[in-house]
Amino acid sequence: MSEELERAFVTLVAQLDYGARIGLGLRENPATKERKVDAEHARMFIDQLEALQERTRGNLAENEARVLQDSLYELRMSYVHIVGGKNP
Repeated sequence: MSEELERAFVTLVAQLDYGARIGLGLRENPATKERKVDAEHARMFIDQLEALQERTRGNLAENEARVLQDSLYELRMSYVHIVGGKNP
């Protein structure tokens, strides 16, 4: 896979990760300039990352798979810590 495609994939993961972090209140919402927990918003982005992981399994470069796996791990742990493991 070309470096350009790998960068694009990692950027996509980073964008979804950022959206989840906004929903978890870990990042400021650029539209409202506030940090507020919105479990449904966070879960939507985590679900998208999980779908991406499932649909690309076995087709990613080692770095891409690691970035995706690390992002999901950190977000899941944060979600459980912040939301208490309850699904919206």
